[in-house]
Amino acid sequence: MGNSDSRSLDHGSNRYESRGGGLELQRKPSVPVPRLPMPDGVELERRFTKVLTSMDLPPDKAKVLKGYDDERKWDLICDQERVHAKDPPHVYLDKLKTYLDPKATRSSRVRKCFHDK
Repeated sequence: MGNSDSRSLDHGSNRYESRGGGLELQRKPSVPVPRLPMPDGVELERRFTKVLTSMDLPPDKAKVLKGYDDERKWDLICDQERVHAKDPPHVYLDKLKTYLDPKATRSSRVRKCFHDK
């Protein structure tokens, strides 16, 4: 509201507000998630660069994120890893087929879903 140049990007448990030339991190209230320890600087930068590439941001926004301190970079990396799928697509497709199968009873769907884990 107000500023017509305001844009936002939701990413995991964070929201990034773009107003004018800056990008501002706004935390969403959420349940605390245990975090892995932060890696060394070289590994942190490697993983951060990979995350930035996957976000496909405009160069000016990527430059702002590159200016973040290590703690904020690590937060962004952890958020990104939480939202990525852990299994290959066929696993999710099989679960959907089982769930949507009109011939399957509820108990067989539950059994099939829990059997995969």
